[in-house]
Amino acid sequence: MKPLVRILFLAFIALSCSKSNGDQYIPVVTVQHQLDLNDPLYTKLNYNNGYVYLDYDGVKGIIVVNSGGIIYALERDCPYQPNNACAKVTVENGGITIRCGSYDASKKWVPCCNSQFKLDGTLLQGPSKYSLKRYNVVQDGTVINISN
Repeated sequence: MKPLVRILFLAFIALSCSKSNGDQYIPVVTVQHQLDLNDPLYTKLNYNNGYVYLDYDGVKGIIVVNSGGIIYALERDCPYQPNNACAKVTVENGGITIRCGSYDASKKWVPCCNSQFKLDGTLLQGPSKYSLKRYNVVQDGTVINISN
């Protein structure tokens, strides 16, 4: 009788496991970065839809964006299959949305999973089921502190 119970238990476990939708865990890394909006490198952030990339922070970099006067700091690692080498989000030309993929040297769009996000990181369309990971942003005058 025990082998039958064991087989039924294993069958139940196998049937109850759902298939992964591809969304995976993005690792936690320490982020501590300060920007000054008076610095020419960051003056784009003074304008709506302005953005800058911080390539050496976060897991695959951080996008800092001004969306409607609010500054957001978003992880560039796409929440859909983040371990894929191409799973990196990019602000699309025009600065209206963020999409998983990149532009090649000739400025042609090269999609990865092609999930699309608003400038605040909220998911617009998948295959991702999750919004972009946000970092904490504290603004004091022209100084912006980004951390987690």
